[in-house]
Formats: sequence, C-alpha cells, structure tokens
Amino acid sequence: MPQAPRSGCPINAAVEVLGDPWAMLVLRDIVFGNRRHFREILAGSEEGIASNILASRLKRLVEAGLLTRDEAHRGQRAAYSLTESGIEVLPVMVALGSWGLAHRTGERRLRVRAELLRDGGPELLDALMDELRELHLRIPRPDPDAPRPSERLAAAYERAVGDGGGPIDAPGDLPKQVLPPHGGLSRGPEGSEEAMTTQSVSRVAVRRVRGPEEYPRLVAVWRSAVDATHDFLAAEDRDAIEARLASEYFPHVELHVAERDGTVVGFAGRVEERLEMLFVDAAERGRGTGSALLAQAVGLGVTAVDVNEQNSQALAFYRRRGFDVVGRSALDGDGRPYPLLHLTRRQAG
Repeated sequence: MPQAPRSGCPINAAVEVLGDPWAMLVLRDIVFGNRRHFREILAGSEEGIASNILASRLKRLVEAGLLTRDEAHRGQRAAYSLTESGIEVLPVMVALGSWGLAHRTGERRLRVRAELLRDGGPELLDALMDELRELHLRIPRPDPDAPRPSERLAAAYERAVGDGGGPIDAPGDLPKQVLPPHGGLSRGPEGSEEAMTTQSVSRVAVRRVRGPEEYPRLVAVWRSAVDATHDFLAAEDRDAIEARLASEYFPHVELHVAERDGTVVGFAGRVEERLEMLFVDAAERGRGTGSALLAQAVGLGVTAVDVNEQNSQALAFYRRRGFDVVGRSALDGDGRPYPLLHLTRRQAG
C-alpha cells in the first residue's frame, strides 16, 4: 500500500510518486514506446535500466495506482497498462520535455517528440491521451477516424533521421521512444513464441532464422556491411571469412534476422550471453535495423560483445547502447592482426 505523503502539499504528494527519475522514464517508455512487458522495457531502455531497478519501479507504479499488472497465464507474459492516473502524467512529461528543450542539449532524434508535443499544444496532447485511453483502458476515441497522434510522432522522428538529425549509430538506430508508424499504438500477439521473439518497429521485424536456406542472403548482407565499414580488413582475409560463414560460423550461433518488407536486411548471432555477430546491409544504415537486432539480443540476455578496434563506428554504437570497454586483445579470434576490444553491458544503479 502507498505510504502517506510527508505533507498535505499536492506538489509534495506528486513528487513522492513521480520524482524518482527511473519511475518517470519507465512511464515514458510505456507511453511513447508502447512497451507493455518487462523484457520489452528492459531491452528498449535508452538509459540502460538494470533489471532490479525496473522491477522495483514497476512495483511502485502499480502500488501508486499509475499502472495495472495483468497476471500472466500459462505461456503468456504479464502485461502492464496505464490507469487514468498514469495517462494524466502525460502533461507533466510534456512540460519536462519542453524544459529540457529550452535548458539542456540533446540528440536530435530524441528531441523531435518533445518539440512536436510542445508545438502541438493542448489539442495534440488531448488527442494523444485519448489514444492512450483507447489502448490501455479500452475507451474508444471520440473520433475514431481522426489521425492518430502516434503516427505524427513517428513521422516526425523519421523526418529527423532522414534529414541527418544528429548521430544515430553504426549499423542503424531503432527509434526507441517513438510509436510504431502503422496502426498507431498497436498491441502485438501475446502468449506465443512469436510474441517472445519478434519485435516490429518502424517496419522492421526481428525473427529467428528459418534455416540454412537463408544463409546465402546472410552472406550477402555480411559482404555489404563489411565493404561499407571494414576498410581495414585485407581483401584476402575478407574473402577467407566470407567462405567460412555458412559452413563454420552460422551453424554454431543462435541467429536472428531483421526483415523489412519481406527482405532480410540484417542479422545477429549469439551464444548464450555473448553477441558473436551483428551485421546490417549498407543500404539499411540509419533506419533502425542495427538497434532492433541489438535490442532483441539484449532482451535475450546478451551482456558482452567484441568489436574490432579499427571499427570506430561500431564501437560508438555499442557505447551509446550501454556497453563499456573492459579489455583488449592484440589479435582476433583466428589469430589475425586485427585487435579486438572486449565490451560488457553496464548495469544502471
């Protein structure tokens, strides 16, 4: 049960619930990212929230009446939903975003939502709250045919990325805090293996590889990515690695592929908690594919990855996603003179 506030001041009462930064960020990711399950929130956290912190904040938000938790049945995951009290935190988030725009610097891709909500005024805010009520409380929107604010937010993000609005990442960045551009605040299937292993954001779907029949496409993606980012790799070494991918590398990792419009555009392979490979077609860079694959891998327990020291773009990508360098090897895994940096994912305190 919530404890009595320290005083009868309404500002104090609100701050006791909303003043914790992690609690507000969890609410942000549920509101704007439509993340309804523990693992989705954990994997998609821009700030790298730790699992114990997330569990604690979700529990507090449920106790405070801002969220409800739907108990999981067999084969399903527990889902969190906003209450009316939680939805009415949205104006507070907008005000915080406006203050941040005015008084702090930030990354362009992460500022576009705050700018749109600031400039859209009460009308846009009310419409977004109605959309949240439809999704979380099953209350129909007053005008079901009106454009969805979530689609405007997603379109604004895509325009910012397309205009070169700040650094994104090496393989491609996932718009973590914007809603899916199609179907508004849509809910994915629950209680199925697909719900556990597939993420669709900005028209990118991540799924398990179907089998060796897809290996030739993965090799083509690998070659495109390496040609674009691994200029330090000698041609003979590149060709030697390529020749071994399908026979020696792919069969020994758990592979997931990123698919856009029916075409595989990236892939990642892991062995338990280690990410062994992540490559994105050169044409996909900056479109969300790399971060979608990484978010999936982190959600499945990945905490470590090795990066070629010469690949500064990839190193920056992983660092922005909460990985820190903890060691270095002078040679790669096959004894070639390509130094490796060993990274592990930091746990937020």
